Amino acid sequence: MDNSDLDRLLQHFSDSADDEWALLHSTGPEYFSTAQLLHMQGQWQFKFQLFQWANSLTIRIASWAPLWLALGLIFGALRWNILGFLCMALFLLSFFLFLGGLWFIRSWLGGKGALEADGDLLAGELRKRKAGDLAG
Repeated sequence: MDNSDLDRLLQHFSDSADDEWALLHSTGPEYFSTAQLLHMQGQWQFKFQLFQWANSLTIRIASWAPLWLALGLIFGALRWNILGFLCMALFLLSFFLFLGGLWFIRSWLGGKGALEADGDLLAGELRKRKAGDLAG
């Protein structure tokens, strides 16, 4: 094996070890200490709350887009060009903010199903360990 291949392989393992969530999925929660799992559960709770907030905000922004469009068309028909232009600009702004919100949620937070699966995985392992501590 070439030195550069070995260096790339070591870098890959190092990067994988740095991403504890990828490590959790590839090895399972039983290889983590309880303290690490509790820390990860705190991270997960923050991430899930951020997901809920961002998702709610994105939906509210998207719900305003049809109103801006309708008002823009109405003002345009009434020849109130400045208000029509303003409403159309707000329509475009809300539409692009909606798309940006979706991109943020998907790229930084993942989907709701994946977040819930991570939470269930952590909670299940912590529950199992707690039951084992109580029994032993």
